[in-house]
Amino acid sequence: MNTKAPYNISTPTASLALSALSPSALASMSAKVIRLVTARTALLAGLAELAPLGLGAAIGGNDANFVLVPVLEKNAGSGGRADNVRAHQVYKMMARKRAWWYASEATNRGAQGVCASLLGARRKTASCYRNWGSC
Repeated sequence: MNTKAPYNISTPTASLALSALSPSALASMSAKVIRLVTARTALLAGLAELAPLGLGAAIGGNDANFVLVPVLEKNAGSGGRADNVRAHQVYKMMARKRAWWYASEATNRGAQGVCASLLGARRKTASCYRNWGSC
């Protein structure tokens, strides 16, 4: 089977697309989406509880496998300003020492003091909350 409308699509690619659209593949994808949405909701709720430790509210629509959160000045509560230095310290501590999926976005334009926290297993998420107190 060769497809040409409007571009050439090879037979292996077309076969792969057809199998990805099978009922069982779509059911599997739907189950994974539900797991991701559940994990993201739990992560957002847990991160919101960390506001007194200097973590701001999540930024954006949160339709991804990560959430963006501003790291605020220490002891400023939820009314503090984003802190690039602290965001980088949090990134280093969480990503390197604690093996948490974390990325510093602080060097990107318009993302001062922002870190990206990736969705993960419940065990890793719980570890994130416990470790935040030492930041």
